[in-house]
Amino acid sequence: MSALQSLPISDSNRREMKRFVKFAMVGTAGMLTHMTIFNILMLGLRLDPRLANAVGFTTAVVQNFILNRRWTFPESRSRA
Repeated sequence: MSALQSLPISDSNRREMKRFVKFAMVGTAGMLTHMTIFNILMLGLRLDPRLANAVGFTTAVVQNFILNRRWTFPESRSRA
């Protein structure tokens, strides 16, 4: 039995808690992606910090969008 299942909450609240945990995991992955790319570009390749930050940030935003769309909120995808 998972920790979520042992809590005395409704099924809909349990689903929202699970979704929140997924959202937080995606956000953490985005932060790690941003920091990793920024450091590789700035420290490893000696890129200007502003450019390294822009590339890292943009990559993390795209990654977060895709992960949230497909994993955290799959029901929000269009059915077309």
